[in-house]
Amino acid sequence: MKRIRPVAFAVTLIACAPLAAQTYQTSDVWRKFYARLAGAARGGHRDPNMMLCLGAPGLPLKPLDSGRAADVAYLNELLDREPAYGPAYAPGRVPFSRIWGDVLQLHKADLLDPLTPGEQAEYGKALQQSRPGSSTVNKYNKYEADYAGALFAREVERWENLAKGSGFTNQPNTNAKVSEAKDRWLTEGRKSFVAAARNLTGEYAGRDPGPWWKHLAEDYRDARAGNAYRVATFPPMNQWAADAGWVKFSFKASDSRSPERFNALDVRAAQGLKINGFTGPGAGTGYEVKKIYALLTDPTLEITMELKRVFIYRAWVDWQVFVNDKWTWGNGVVSDEKGGGTLPLYADSFILARRVKFKARSIEASRPEMMQEIRANPDGGFGPFALAVASSAPDIGAREDPGVIELPSPQILAYCCSIVPKCPARTVK
Repeated sequence: MKRIRPVAFAVTLIACAPLAAQTYQTSDVWRKFYARLAGAARGGHRDPNMMLCLGAPGLPLKPLDSGRAADVAYLNELLDREPAYGPAYAPGRVPFSRIWGDVLQLHKADLLDPLTPGEQAEYGKALQQSRPGSSTVNKYNKYEADYAGALFAREVERWENLAKGSGFTNQPNTNAKVSEAKDRWLTEGRKSFVAAARNLTGEYAGRDPGPWWKHLAEDYRDARAGNAYRVATFPPMNQWAADAGWVKFSFKASDSRSPERFNALDVRAAQGLKINGFTGPGAGTGYEVKKIYALLTDPTLEITMELKRVFIYRAWVDWQVFVNDKWTWGNGVVSDEKGGGTLPLYADSFILARRVKFKARSIEASRPEMMQEIRANPDGGFGPFALAVASSAPDIGAREDPGVIELPSPQILAYCCSIVPKCPARTVK
Protein backbone atom coordinates (compact mmCIF):
# COMPACT_ATOMS: atom_id res chain seq x y z
CA MET A 1 0.00 0.00 0.00
CA LYS A 2 1.14 3.48 -0.68
CA ARG A 3 2.43 5.33 2.33
CA ILE A 4 2.42 9.07 2.79
CA ARG A 5 4.77 11.00 0.52
CA PRO A 6 7.43 12.86 2.50
CA VAL A 7 7.59 15.58 -0.14
CA ALA A 8 3.91 16.40 0.32
CA PHE A 9 3.53 18.03 3.65
CA ALA A 10 2.43 21.04 5.57
CA VAL A 11 4.47 22.91 8.14
CA THR A 12 2.81 23.24 11.53
CA LEU A 13 4.77 24.76 14.38
CA ILE A 14 4.43 23.75 18.01
CA ALA A 15 1.37 24.85 19.97
CA CYS A 16 0.78 28.52 20.67
CA ALA A 17 1.19 29.71 24.21
CA PRO A 18 -1.40 32.18 25.58
CA LEU A 19 -1.27 35.53 23.84
CA ALA A 20 0.88 38.02 25.68
CA ALA A 21 -1.40 41.00 24.99
CA GLN A 22 -4.54 41.32 22.95
CA THR A 23 -3.40 44.67 21.59
CA TYR A 24 -0.64 43.02 19.57
CA GLN A 25 -1.83 41.42 16.35
CA THR A 26 0.09 39.15 14.04
CA SER A 27 2.93 41.16 12.65
CA ASP A 28 3.89 41.45 9.00
CA VAL A 29 7.30 40.19 10.05
CA TRP A 30 5.91 36.79 11.05
CA ARG A 31 3.70 36.60 7.95
CA LYS A 32 6.71 37.20 5.73
CA PHE A 33 8.86 34.88 7.81
CA TYR A 34 6.21 32.20 7.47
CA ALA A 35 6.02 32.50 3.69
CA ARG A 36 9.81 32.47 3.46
CA LEU A 37 10.27 29.41 5.67
CA ALA A 38 7.30 27.58 4.20
CA GLY A 39 8.56 28.16 0.68
CA ALA A 40 11.88 26.59 1.59
CA ALA A 41 10.31 23.69 3.45
CA ARG A 42 8.01 22.89 0.54
CA GLY A 43 11.03 22.27 -1.63
CA GLY A 44 9.40 24.00 -4.60
CA HIS A 45 6.24 21.90 -4.56
CA ARG A 46 2.81 23.49 -4.91
CA ASP A 47 0.65 20.52 -4.01
CA PRO A 48 -2.81 21.81 -2.94
CA ASN A 49 -2.93 19.02 -0.36
CA MET A 50 -0.28 20.84 1.64
CA MET A 51 -1.16 23.40 4.29
CA LEU A 52 1.31 25.53 6.20
CA CYS A 53 0.67 27.27 9.49
CA LEU A 54 2.81 28.79 12.22
CA GLY A 55 2.45 28.62 15.97
CA ALA A 56 4.49 29.64 19.00
CA PRO A 57 6.72 28.87 20.68
CA GLY A 58 8.89 25.98 19.57
CA LEU A 59 9.76 22.99 21.73
CA PRO A 60 13.29 22.94 23.23
CA LEU A 61 14.85 19.50 23.09
CA LYS A 62 17.00 17.80 25.67
CA PRO A 63 19.43 15.12 24.41
CA LEU A 64 17.53 11.92 23.68
CA ASP A 65 18.90 8.39 23.64
CA SER A 66 17.14 5.55 21.83
CA GLY A 67 18.70 3.17 24.36
CA ARG A 68 16.68 4.70 27.19
CA ALA A 69 13.15 3.40 27.59
CA ALA A 70 11.97 6.72 29.03
CA ASP A 71 13.21 8.66 25.98
CA VAL A 72 11.60 6.19 23.57
CA ALA A 73 8.30 6.49 25.45
CA TYR A 74 8.57 10.29 25.35
CA LEU A 75 9.08 10.23 21.58
CA ASN A 76 6.18 7.82 21.01
CA GLU A 77 3.81 10.00 23.00
CA LEU A 78 5.09 13.27 21.50
CA LEU A 79 4.52 12.08 17.92
CA ASP A 80 1.06 10.72 18.70
CA ARG A 81 -0.31 14.27 19.01
CA GLU A 82 -1.81 14.99 15.63
CA PRO A 83 -2.52 18.67 14.93
CA ALA A 84 -5.98 20.08 14.56
CA TYR A 85 -6.69 21.92 11.31
CA GLY A 86 -5.85 25.61 11.26
CA PRO A 87 -3.09 28.17 10.72
CA ALA A 88 -1.91 27.83 14.33
CA TYR A 89 -1.18 24.40 15.76
CA ALA A 90 -3.37 22.96 18.50
CA PRO A 91 -3.20 19.30 19.50
CA GLY A 92 -6.16 17.19 18.47
CA ARG A 93 -8.49 16.02 21.20
CA VAL A 94 -7.82 12.36 20.45
CA PRO A 95 -4.38 10.76 19.85
CA PHE A 96 -3.74 9.64 16.31
CA SER A 97 -3.25 6.00 17.37
CA ARG A 98 -6.77 5.90 18.84
CA ILE A 99 -8.32 7.33 15.67
CA TRP A 100 -6.45 4.78 13.58
CA GLY A 101 -7.57 1.98 15.89
CA ASP A 102 -11.21 3.09 15.61
CA VAL A 103 -10.97 3.03 11.82
CA LEU A 104 -9.57 -0.50 11.83
CA GLN A 105 -12.12 -1.74 14.32
CA LEU A 106 -15.29 0.02 13.16
CA HIS A 107 -14.88 0.16 9.37
CA LYS A 108 -17.10 -1.81 7.01
CA ALA A 109 -15.23 -3.04 3.96
CA ASP A 110 -16.84 -3.98 0.64
CA LEU A 111 -16.27 -7.42 -0.87
CA LEU A 112 -16.57 -6.82 -4.61
CA ASP A 113 -14.68 -9.59 -6.38
CA PRO A 114 -13.11 -12.46 -4.36
CA LEU A 115 -9.59 -13.41 -5.42
CA THR A 116 -8.61 -16.76 -6.84
CA PRO A 117 -6.16 -18.93 -4.81
CA GLY A 118 -3.33 -17.89 -7.15
CA GLU A 119 -4.19 -14.22 -6.77
CA GLN A 120 -4.39 -14.61 -3.01
CA ALA A 121 -0.84 -16.01 -2.96
CA GLU A 122 0.38 -13.17 -5.17
CA TYR A 123 -1.44 -10.71 -2.95
CA GLY A 124 0.20 -12.08 0.20
CA LYS A 125 3.64 -11.87 -1.36
CA ALA A 126 3.09 -8.26 -2.42
CA LEU A 127 1.87 -7.38 1.07
CA GLN A 128 5.09 -8.73 2.55
CA GLN A 129 7.24 -6.92 -0.03
CA SER A 130 5.58 -3.60 0.75
CA ARG A 131 5.14 -4.19 4.48
CA PRO A 132 6.02 -1.07 6.52
CA GLY A 133 8.96 -1.76 8.79
CA SER A 134 10.54 -4.40 6.56
CA SER A 135 14.20 -4.01 5.58
CA THR A 136 13.24 -3.36 1.96
CA VAL A 137 10.71 -0.68 2.82
CA ASN A 138 13.04 0.85 5.41
CA LYS A 139 15.68 1.31 2.70
CA TYR A 140 13.04 2.72 0.37
CA ASN A 141 11.98 5.21 3.05
CA LYS A 142 15.57 6.17 3.83
CA TYR A 143 16.45 7.05 0.26
CA GLU A 144 13.10 8.71 -0.29
CA ALA A 145 13.87 10.86 2.76
CA ASP A 146 17.32 11.67 1.36
CA TYR A 147 15.71 12.77 -1.89
CA ALA A 148 13.21 14.99 -0.07
CA GLY A 149 16.06 16.47 1.96
CA ALA A 150 17.99 17.26 -1.23
CA LEU A 151 14.93 19.01 -2.64
CA PHE A 152 14.65 21.02 0.56
CA ALA A 153 18.33 22.06 0.39
CA ARG A 154 17.93 23.09 -3.25
CA GLU A 155 14.93 25.27 -2.47
CA VAL A 156 16.77 26.93 0.40
CA GLU A 157 19.64 27.73 -1.96
CA ARG A 158 17.20 29.20 -4.47
CA TRP A 159 15.74 31.50 -1.79
CA GLU A 160 19.20 32.50 -0.60
CA ASN A 161 20.19 33.42 -4.15
CA LEU A 162 17.06 35.50 -4.47
CA ALA A 163 17.82 37.27 -1.17
CA LYS A 164 21.27 38.15 -2.56
CA GLY A 165 19.65 39.67 -5.65
CA SER A 166 20.65 36.82 -7.94
CA GLY A 167 17.09 35.74 -8.65
CA PHE A 168 16.00 32.12 -8.88
CA THR A 169 18.90 30.33 -10.50
CA ASN A 170 18.26 27.69 -13.14
CA GLN A 171 21.35 25.70 -12.16
CA PRO A 172 21.74 25.86 -8.37
CA ASN A 173 24.71 24.07 -6.85
CA THR A 174 22.39 21.54 -5.23
CA ASN A 175 21.00 20.24 -8.53
CA ALA A 176 23.66 17.53 -8.65
CA LYS A 177 22.79 16.38 -5.13
CA VAL A 178 19.11 16.14 -6.07
CA SER A 179 19.94 13.98 -9.10
CA GLU A 180 22.26 11.78 -7.04
CA ALA A 181 19.65 11.28 -4.30
CA LYS A 182 16.98 10.45 -6.88
CA ASP A 183 19.25 7.84 -8.51
CA ARG A 184 20.05 6.21 -5.16
CA TRP A 185 16.35 6.07 -4.31
CA LEU A 186 15.76 4.28 -7.62
CA THR A 187 18.66 1.82 -7.23
CA GLU A 188 19.59 1.22 -3.59
CA GLY A 189 16.10 2.13 -2.40
CA ARG A 190 14.50 -0.20 -5.00
CA LYS A 191 11.89 2.44 -5.75
CA SER A 192 10.32 0.62 -8.72
CA PHE A 193 10.17 -2.72 -6.89
CA VAL A 194 8.39 -1.32 -3.84
CA ALA A 195 6.10 0.82 -5.99
CA ALA A 196 5.08 -2.22 -8.05
CA ALA A 197 4.27 -4.22 -4.90
CA ARG A 198 2.21 -1.34 -3.54
CA ASN A 199 0.34 -0.94 -6.81
CA LEU A 200 -0.50 -4.65 -6.84
CA THR A 201 -1.75 -4.62 -3.26
CA GLY A 202 -3.83 -1.58 -4.10
CA GLU A 203 -5.40 -3.37 -7.05
CA TYR A 204 -6.21 -6.53 -5.10
CA ALA A 205 -7.35 -4.66 -2.00
CA GLY A 206 -9.95 -2.97 -4.17
CA ARG A 207 -11.40 -6.38 -5.04
CA ASP A 208 -10.97 -8.28 -1.79
CA PRO A 209 -9.92 -5.97 1.05
CA GLY A 210 -10.25 -8.57 3.82
CA PRO A 211 -6.59 -9.72 3.92
CA TRP A 212 -5.37 -6.14 3.73
CA TRP A 213 -7.47 -4.94 6.67
CA LYS A 214 -6.45 -7.99 8.70
CA HIS A 215 -2.82 -7.22 7.91
CA LEU A 216 -3.25 -3.63 9.10
CA ALA A 217 -4.96 -4.73 12.32
CA GLU A 218 -2.09 -7.10 13.12
CA ASP A 219 0.51 -4.39 12.52
CA TYR A 220 -1.42 -2.01 14.76
CA ARG A 221 -1.77 -4.56 17.55
CA ASP A 222 1.93 -5.43 17.46
CA ALA A 223 2.99 -1.76 17.53
CA ARG A 224 1.56 -1.03 20.97
CA ALA A 225 4.20 0.00 23.48
CA GLY A 226 2.87 0.98 26.90
CA ASN A 227 0.42 3.86 26.59
CA ALA A 228 1.46 4.75 23.04
CA TYR A 229 2.49 3.14 19.76
CA ARG A 230 5.96 2.74 18.35
CA VAL A 231 7.23 5.56 16.17
CA ALA A 232 10.57 5.63 14.38
CA THR A 233 12.36 8.61 12.88
CA PHE A 234 14.97 9.17 10.23
CA PRO A 235 17.51 10.14 11.28
CA PRO A 236 17.05 8.34 14.63
CA MET A 237 16.92 10.43 17.78
CA ASN A 238 20.58 9.73 18.61
CA GLN A 239 21.56 11.57 15.42
CA TRP A 240 19.26 14.58 15.64
CA ALA A 241 21.93 16.81 17.12
CA ALA A 242 24.74 15.46 14.91
CA ASP A 243 26.32 17.98 12.55
CA ALA A 244 25.28 16.15 9.37
CA GLY A 245 22.11 17.19 7.61
CA TRP A 246 21.71 20.80 8.73
CA VAL A 247 20.79 23.45 6.15
CA LYS A 248 21.42 27.17 6.62
CA PHE A 249 18.41 29.49 6.47
CA SER A 250 18.16 33.26 6.66
CA PHE A 251 15.40 35.87 6.76
CA LYS A 252 15.38 39.67 6.62
CA ALA A 253 12.46 41.78 7.79
CA SER A 254 13.36 44.30 5.10
CA ASP A 255 12.54 41.79 2.37
CA SER A 256 10.34 43.81 0.03
CA ARG A 257 9.37 41.03 -2.36
CA SER A 258 5.74 41.11 -3.38
CA PRO A 259 3.46 38.23 -2.34
CA GLU A 260 3.52 37.00 -5.94
CA ARG A 261 7.16 36.03 -5.46
CA PHE A 262 6.15 33.60 -2.71
CA ASN A 263 4.09 30.45 -3.01
CA ALA A 264 0.47 31.66 -3.28
CA LEU A 265 -0.71 28.87 -0.96
CA ASP A 266 1.69 30.02 1.73
CA VAL A 267 0.67 33.67 1.36
CA ARG A 268 -3.01 32.76 1.81
CA ALA A 269 -2.25 30.68 4.89
CA ALA A 270 -0.21 33.50 6.40
CA GLN A 271 -3.16 35.89 6.20
CA GLY A 272 -4.93 33.98 8.98
CA LEU A 273 -1.84 33.61 11.13
CA LYS A 274 -2.41 34.45 14.81
CA ILE A 275 0.92 34.70 16.60
CA ASN A 276 2.34 37.46 18.75
CA GLY A 277 5.89 38.53 19.27
CA PHE A 278 6.28 37.43 22.90
CA THR A 279 4.46 34.66 24.71
CA GLY A 280 4.98 33.06 28.08
CA PRO A 281 4.30 33.25 31.82
CA GLY A 282 4.80 37.02 31.81
CA ALA A 283 1.49 37.45 29.99
CA GLY A 284 -1.08 39.04 32.25
CA THR A 285 1.33 39.41 35.20
CA GLY A 286 1.96 43.08 34.70
CA TYR A 287 5.52 42.47 33.51
CA GLU A 288 6.22 44.56 30.45
CA VAL A 289 7.96 43.16 27.38
CA LYS A 290 8.17 46.31 25.32
CA LYS A 291 11.79 45.82 24.27
CA ILE A 292 11.19 42.43 22.66
CA TYR A 293 8.19 43.80 20.77
CA ALA A 294 10.41 46.49 19.28
CA LEU A 295 11.94 43.82 17.07
CA LEU A 296 8.66 43.43 15.20
CA THR A 297 8.92 46.96 13.81
CA ASP A 298 12.69 46.99 13.34
CA PRO A 299 13.45 46.84 9.58
CA THR A 300 17.01 45.73 10.34
CA LEU A 301 15.89 42.48 11.98
CA GLU A 302 17.66 39.44 10.55
CA ILE A 303 17.05 35.84 11.61
CA THR A 304 19.53 33.13 10.73
CA MET A 305 19.52 29.49 11.77
CA GLU A 306 20.26 25.94 10.74
CA LEU A 307 17.40 23.56 9.94
CA LYS A 308 17.17 19.79 9.86
CA ARG A 309 14.17 17.78 8.73
CA VAL A 310 13.36 14.59 10.67
CA PHE A 311 10.96 12.11 9.07
CA ILE A 312 8.35 10.23 11.09
CA TYR A 313 7.64 6.58 10.31
CA ARG A 314 4.72 4.72 11.77
CA ALA A 315 5.25 1.21 10.42
CA TRP A 316 1.66 0.30 11.30
CA VAL A 317 0.06 3.02 9.14
CA ASP A 318 -0.89 2.77 5.47
CA TRP A 319 -1.85 6.01 3.72
CA GLN A 320 -3.94 4.00 1.25
CA VAL A 321 -6.64 3.74 3.94
CA PHE A 322 -7.33 7.44 3.53
CA VAL A 323 -7.82 7.29 -0.24
CA ASN A 324 -9.45 3.87 -0.60
CA ASP A 325 -13.14 4.18 -1.54
CA LYS A 326 -14.11 0.58 -0.76
CA TRP A 327 -15.07 1.06 2.89
CA THR A 328 -17.35 3.09 5.11
CA TRP A 329 -17.19 4.13 8.75
CA GLY A 330 -20.00 4.43 11.23
CA ASN A 331 -18.08 6.78 13.48
CA GLY A 332 -18.43 10.01 11.50
CA VAL A 333 -15.91 11.58 9.11
CA VAL A 334 -12.18 11.04 9.25
CA SER A 335 -11.56 14.12 7.07
CA ASP A 336 -13.63 16.28 4.73
CA GLU A 337 -10.41 17.74 3.24
CA LYS A 338 -11.41 21.20 4.50
CA GLY A 339 -10.53 20.93 8.17
CA GLY A 340 -13.52 18.94 9.37
CA GLY A 341 -13.44 15.44 10.79
CA THR A 342 -11.44 13.66 13.46
CA LEU A 343 -8.12 13.66 11.53
CA PRO A 344 -7.76 16.66 9.20
CA LEU A 345 -3.94 16.60 9.20
CA TYR A 346 -1.32 13.85 9.31
CA ALA A 347 2.18 14.71 10.58
CA ASP A 348 4.91 12.94 8.65
CA SER A 349 8.00 14.91 9.68
CA PHE A 350 9.19 17.82 11.76
CA ILE A 351 11.84 20.51 11.44
CA LEU A 352 14.55 21.13 14.00
CA ALA A 353 16.22 24.52 14.34
CA ARG A 354 19.52 25.33 16.04
CA ARG A 355 21.99 28.20 16.25
CA VAL A 356 19.15 30.66 15.90
CA LYS A 357 20.37 34.26 15.85
CA PHE A 358 18.36 37.47 15.98
CA LYS A 359 20.31 40.50 14.82
CA ALA A 360 18.93 44.05 14.80
CA ARG A 361 19.81 47.64 15.69
CA SER A 362 17.19 47.60 18.44
CA ILE A 363 19.01 44.67 20.07
CA GLU A 364 22.25 46.65 20.06
CA ALA A 365 20.44 49.59 21.65
CA SER A 366 18.53 47.62 24.29
CA ARG A 367 20.15 44.23 24.68
CA PRO A 368 20.42 44.23 28.52
CA GLU A 369 16.73 45.08 28.87
CA MET A 370 15.75 42.42 26.31
CA MET A 371 17.77 39.79 28.12
CA GLN A 372 16.11 40.83 31.38
CA GLU A 373 12.69 40.32 29.79
CA ILE A 374 13.73 36.94 28.43
CA ARG A 375 15.10 35.74 31.75
CA ALA A 376 11.98 36.89 33.55
CA ASN A 377 10.00 34.63 31.19
CA PRO A 378 12.21 31.55 30.68
CA ASP A 379 9.33 29.62 29.09
CA GLY A 380 8.40 32.46 26.77
CA GLY A 381 8.87 32.73 23.05
CA PHE A 382 9.45 35.26 20.33
CA GLY A 383 7.10 34.42 17.49
CA PRO A 384 7.62 30.75 16.58
CA PHE A 385 10.81 30.46 18.65
CA ALA A 386 11.22 29.19 22.20
CA LEU A 387 13.65 31.58 23.84
CA ALA A 388 14.41 29.09 26.62
CA VAL A 389 17.04 31.25 28.32
CA ALA A 390 17.06 30.63 32.06
CA SER A 391 17.99 33.35 34.51
CA SER A 392 21.28 31.56 35.18
CA ALA A 393 22.17 31.17 31.49
CA PRO A 394 25.25 32.98 30.14
CA ASP A 395 24.76 36.17 28.16
CA ILE A 396 24.86 34.36 24.85
CA GLY A 397 26.11 36.39 21.93
CA ALA A 398 27.18 39.45 23.90
CA ARG A 399 30.89 38.82 23.47
CA GLU A 400 30.61 38.35 19.72
CA ASP A 401 28.14 41.03 18.78
CA PRO A 402 26.09 43.26 21.12
CA GLY A 403 23.41 43.42 18.42
CA VAL A 404 22.77 39.66 18.53
CA ILE A 405 20.66 37.32 20.66
CA GLU A 406 21.49 33.68 20.04
CA LEU A 407 19.60 30.46 20.84
CA PRO A 408 22.15 27.71 20.23
CA SER A 409 20.23 24.68 21.53
CA PRO A 410 18.01 22.66 19.15
CA GLN A 411 14.26 23.03 19.26
CA ILE A 412 11.42 21.57 17.26
CA LEU A 413 10.37 24.52 15.15
CA ALA A 414 7.87 22.85 12.83
CA TYR A 415 5.73 19.83 12.21
CA CYS A 416 5.32 18.93 8.54
CA CYS A 417 1.86 17.63 7.68
CA SER A 418 -0.33 16.53 4.80
CA ILE A 419 -3.98 17.38 4.54
CA VAL A 420 -5.89 14.12 4.83
CA PRO A 421 -8.11 13.70 1.75
CA LYS A 422 -11.84 13.09 1.89
CA CYS A 423 -12.20 10.01 4.06
CA PRO A 424 -14.00 7.65 3.89
CA ALA A 425 -13.50 8.53 0.25
CA ARG A 426 -16.81 7.02 -0.86
CA THR A 427 -19.05 8.70 1.67
CA VAL A 428 -17.55 12.18 2.04
CA LYS A 429 -18.73 14.40 -0.79
